[in-house]
Amino acid sequence: MKEDETSFTKGIIYLFFYTDYSKMKEKNNTPKIIVAVLVVSFFLNLLWEVAHSLLYDWNDLPLQNTVQFYVPKILMASLGDVMYVFIILLLLSLFRRGFIWILNPKGRDYVSLIMWGILFAIFIEIKAETLGLWSYNSYMPLIFGIGLTPLIQLAITSSVSLFIINNFMKGGNKR
Repeated sequence: MKEDETSFTKGIIYLFFYTDYSKMKEKNNTPKIIVAVLVVSFFLNLLWEVAHSLLYDWNDLPLQNTVQFYVPKILMASLGDVMYVFIILLLLSLFRRGFIWILNPKGRDYVSLIMWGILFAIFIEIKAETLGLWSYNSYMPLIFGIGLTPLIQLAITSSVSLFIINNFMKGGNKR
């Protein structure tokens, strides 16, 4: 293994096995908060996928302009988006050496979510273009050949999900 891979592996092991889970339980049960962020993220991404699906060419293969194809495709895309949001949360938690930051995210955490979301989106869109997974129609605004709405999707939905859950928790703690 290369040195970078070893450091990354050690970081993952540290994150999962040496994080002080007793502190998480004392601080409003972080694992449940992560699940809540992912659930909110699913619904935000589902809404986003449906809204910006109008900017894709559903008559160009491999897409198909039928309900039987559209509904599962949108649902799977939304689940994929949640997977990417989870990976982004894991990456940030690796850098922050635990999940506690999710309980009280700072401005830099939101900036990191946005940056990672854009980087993941660039990767996803380049991969999709290379593999011919979908194509845009003429209404999709492009930035350097990448669709604007998919470019900002993960950045916005991950940040808004975390923001919604944290504001919900703060409101619930005032009672």
